[in-house]
Amino acid sequence: MNTLIRLLGCGLLAMTADLCAQGTATVVATPAVGYYKLTARAASDSFVAIPMVQQSLIVSHLSAITPNSVTLSSFGIQDGAYAPGANGGYYLQFTSGKLAGLCYEIVGNSGDIVTLKTLGDDLTSHPLGSISVGDSGDLVRIRPLWTIGAVFGIDPTQVRLDAIPGFNGSIYSGGDAILLPDNSSIGSPKPPANSVAYVTGMGWRSPGATAIDASLAELWPGVSFTIRREASTAVSVPVIGYVSADPFTKGIPAITASSDFSISLAYPIPVALANSALYGSARMVINPSSDALHLGDHVLTFSVARQGFAPPPEFRFYVSGGHWFETMTSADQTPLQPDEGLVLRLNGPHPASYWFQLPPQNL
Repeated sequence: MNTLIRLLGCGLLAMTADLCAQGTATVVATPAVGYYKLTARAASDSFVAIPMVQQSLIVSHLSAITPNSVTLSSFGIQDGAYAPGANGGYYLQFTSGKLAGLCYEIVGNSGDIVTLKTLGDDLTSHPLGSISVGDSGDLVRIRPLWTIGAVFGIDPTQVRLDAIPGFNGSIYSGGDAILLPDNSSIGSPKPPANSVAYVTGMGWRSPGATAIDASLAELWPGVSFTIRREASTAVSVPVIGYVSADPFTKGIPAITASSDFSISLAYPIPVALANSALYGSARMVINPSSDALHLGDHVLTFSVARQGFAPPPEFRFYVSGGHWFETMTSADQTPLQPDEGLVLRLNGPHPASYWFQLPPQNL
C-alpha cells in the first residue's frame, strides 16, 4: 500500500499540557506528530482518507448541555471564536463518557456556550447514553477541520494537483479534481456530492458555483474521498498532522432503503476486519448475510493497482456465522488499510448505528 507515516515528535503517551490559550490547561496525553502521504494514482480515481487530525485548541470538561449545545468549564472564550471563518470550520469531539469519540460540527459560540450541528441528535437524550457535566464531567476537544485548501494548497505555486485551465460549461477538463462523497442522502451507488478543482486564475472552485471559494470545503475525519487524477504520472500529497490518542466514533444515520456511506479508518495503521468493530461490538454496524449469494450489509474496497475512473469494487466483505468472508473465503484477518477509502453498503431499512474505533495504543 502507499501509506507512509513518519513520526516527528514525542510518543503517544508523553504527558504534557494541551495548548489552551484561555483558562486552565488540562494535562493530557499528547499524540504523535508526523506526516502522511496521500497518493493520487496516474489517470485514475484514488479513494483516500486522512487518518490524522489537527492539534486540539481546547480540552475541557462540560458544565452544562442543551439539546444542541454544550457549555465548557471556565474558559472565557471570545464570542464567535469557533464559528466557521476565513480559515475554515471546527468540530467538537467527545473524548470520554458514553459519547466518547463522537464528533459534531461547530455552528458558533457565545462565550463558553458552543452550539453544534447535531443533525437531529438531542444531547440531553442521546441514543448512546447520558452526558455527565460538572468538575468531573465528560471531556471534549475542539479541533479545526481539514479543508481542501489546507491539505492541497492555496498558493498556485504550491498546489499539488494539476490546475484546470478553465471551465467548459459546468464540466472540468484538462486537470485534476477532488470528489466529495454524499453521505447524507439515500442511494446505492451514489454520485459525489461535489467536485472541487483548482482553476487557473480563480482558485478552488466547484461547477455551478464558480464565484465561491471552495478551498474551505471540509474533509471530515473517518470519511473517505476521491482524488481524480487526469495526468499520466502519479503525485503524492504530504499531510502534517497528529495521530489522535482519543477514541473515534462515526455515526451512521438511519436509512429507509439500501444506501452507501464513504468511511475510513481514523488512525494510520492497518486493522484486521475481525478487529474493526464493524461487527461483533456493542455498537455493531454490519448486519450479517445469509450467504455469499444473498448479501446483506457489506464493505467494499477498491484496487490500488487497477487504473481508470469510477472503478468497480475489488472486494465485497460480508459477515456470515459470526465471521468475515469474501466470496466464501475467510477474511477475518484481512487488513483494512488507512490509505484506502471504504464504502459501507447497508441493505436498508437500517437503524442508526455507530462505528467505534480505538486509538493505536489500545489495539
